[in-house]
Order: sequence, then structure tokens, then C-alpha cells
Amino acid sequence: MKILLEQGNQEEALVISERFRARALVDLLADSQARRHSLPDSILTEKVALAANTPVSTQQSSSQLRYRALKRKNKPADIKKIEAQSLTSVQVFEANELKKLVPAGEVIVEYVKVDATWHAFIVTQKSITSVALNIDNLEDRVEKFRTSLQQPTNNDFRKEAMALHDRLIKPLNIDKNIAVTIVPSGVLNYLPFSALMDNNQFLVEQFTLKLMPSVTSMAFLQEADRSIRLLALGNPTGDLPGAEKEVHAIAKNKNNALVAINNQATETLLKDNGRKFSIIHIASHGEFNSEDPGSSRLLLHPDEANDGNLTMLDIYGLKLNANLVVLSACETGLNKISNGEEIFGLTRGFLYAGSSNVIASLWKVDDDATQQLMRAMYRKFDKGGYAKALQRAQSSLLNGSYAHPFYWASFQLTGKG
Repeated sequence: MKILLEQGNQEEALVISERFRARALVDLLADSQARRHSLPDSILTEKVALAANTPVSTQQSSSQLRYRALKRKNKPADIKKIEAQSLTSVQVFEANELKKLVPAGEVIVEYVKVDATWHAFIVTQKSITSVALNIDNLEDRVEKFRTSLQQPTNNDFRKEAMALHDRLIKPLNIDKNIAVTIVPSGVLNYLPFSALMDNNQFLVEQFTLKLMPSVTSMAFLQEADRSIRLLALGNPTGDLPGAEKEVHAIAKNKNNALVAINNQATETLLKDNGRKFSIIHIASHGEFNSEDPGSSRLLLHPDEANDGNLTMLDIYGLKLNANLVVLSACETGLNKISNGEEIFGLTRGFLYAGSSNVIASLWKVDDDATQQLMRAMYRKFDKGGYAKALQRAQSSLLNGSYAHPFYWASFQLTGKG
């Protein structure tokens, strides 16, 4: 990448970035869609090979797939075993194919660190350009910014919010009021981009924002059907009264909604019936385990069949056909960053399970503020998509008691939008 960027070959540099970025996730998403028979015809060109461990040879273009089938064993014990059993292997997309994945009128910004220098690729349907970013000690600065955001009684965050904006966003020269998809890298997975500030204006006021693990993964998330059949699970642990009010409020006036609260909001209900719903909303406690990401969990109500601990490993076993999963809980969007940009988080699990969009949080959220945010978001679903609805809901809090970004900036959407 460094050599290609020095040569001015920005398109091939992006291809290299995509080659090492979240490869396991891309293969898993393709595998998930192939099993549901929903891969686009332009990509699904060969049937799954039946011979174990035998890749299908192909002379097709690099946007097309080769498949390999592995013998299935017992339930995998960890995430790596799940990845190893993926049936589908996706070849690298070339630059022209990556540009075709960008929705009309939108832009994708992919961040990557090359040696000690951060770069941003700006990808549209017509072009791929890159910008070298003048920023040092990004890890420390993001940590400092996040710490300041956890103090809703003061505005100490503003200085770093503007400094990070000037280093990460301003050099990109992106037109205001468009949809921007951010492909983060490393510590940027922890950064609430919506809370960055251009002078006195938050980024959420300027752009419709969403995240993706890579540009390539755009090809393997199903197009969202905007019909709403809602499953809302609220307050399964009994100590979140705001969550209970939240699920009743968002289900009001929605046909085909199923609301389950307290002891009805069970892990079994989600596992047995989740595939019947286009939107799944879980208002509960969430816990991220940085030492053992596979045990990160959402707390649901236990019953005879399940213990109520919906771990990431359990999520991989779900079979969903959801347009959107909303994790209205604490720390559900946190990820563990390791070599090769492999991101282990609950968001990744729900994308694999069959949701084209996931909304999750980056830190422990306030019960009352979250209730207000979610009610505002669901009222706006019919006005431009999920990412736009989240943007409008977050902006609506800026003039009230919950104007501080601690209350709203933790929630981010990953997916089609």
C-alpha cells in the first residue's frame, strides 16, 4: 500500500486495503447469504462444491465466487471454528467493482494506517482518491475524547471533538448533507464520529452517517425491505423500567408487533421466532468482554430451555431475515481489534445471522435518554431509511435535557442504512 500510494496508484492501494480488511467477515456474510439463496445473480455464479475441502476452479472475474465445502462437525466451541467452517470464499474485488458498490449520491470513507501515517480513501461511483492525514497519537486522542464524553455535566469534550474533526474529516472535502459510510480501522472502531464538531456543529447535523466493516461487505448484505413487523424485547432483567416503556412506545400503532417484557422476553422466544420479524429491538443490559469476546452477551430472561445469556456464539446460531436489529443496551457495539482487522463484536454476529443493519452502542447508556432517542427514531423510519432516522433522532435531542453527546452519540448504525 505504501508503494502504491507513493506512486499515486490510489485505486490499487484501496484494493490492497480491502484484501486484508475483515476477510473472515466478508466470507461469512457471503456464506450466510448463499445459504439463504439471496446472493445477487452477478455474484452467485457457481454452486457449492460437494467434495469436502475441494475449491471449485473458476475462470470468472474477481467479483465472482468460488466455493468450498467442509465436513460439518458438532457445534463449534469458538468463533474461529465457525469461521473455519464457512462454506464460501470470496475473491478480491477490483477497483471498478468496488466503485459499483457505492450507492448513488453517497460516499464511502475508508481509513487505514500505513506505517505511522493514517490515510483516508474517498470512494464514490466515479472515483477513488486518497488523502494522507496529519494526525499523531490517534489512539491516545480517541481514548481522551471518549473519556471526556463520559462526563455529561461539562463540555470538555468540545476541544478534542473539533481537533479530531480537523484531522479526520475536514481534509476530505465532502459535500454537506449527503450520506457518508465510514469504514473504520483500529482505534477508529471506538470513535463516535457523530460527536465530532465542525466549529459549533456536530457531524450528525451535517451528514447521514453509517458504518461498514469494508467496502466489499456492501455486496453481501441483503437489500432491506422497509415493511415493519416488529419484535420488541424489553426489560428482561426487571431493573430497566425505561426499557419497558421504550418497547411499548415504539410498538404503538405498528401492525404485527409483538412486545415481550420481563419474563416473557426470553432467549428462547428470540431463537424460535426471530426469523419471522423484519425489525428486532432488544432493550436490555449488554456486556462486552474484551478478554473473551465470544462470551460478550445480551441479557434476556432465562427459562427451562435457555439460560438468558445470549452470547455472540449464540447469535451466530440465529437464523434471521431482519432488515434491522436494534441493540438498545450498553456496550453492544464495542469490538476487540486484533491483527488483520478481525473485529469480534455483537454487531458482527447479527450481520452474519441475517440482518442487513444493526444499531448498537459504544458505551454504557442512560436509560431515560435512550428511551427518548428510540421513540424519536421509530417515528422517523418512513422518511428516508434507518440511518437517516437515527440521524434525525439524535439531532432532535440537541435542544433538550439530553443535548450532551454522552446521551446520544454512542449509538451507531452498521449496514445498508
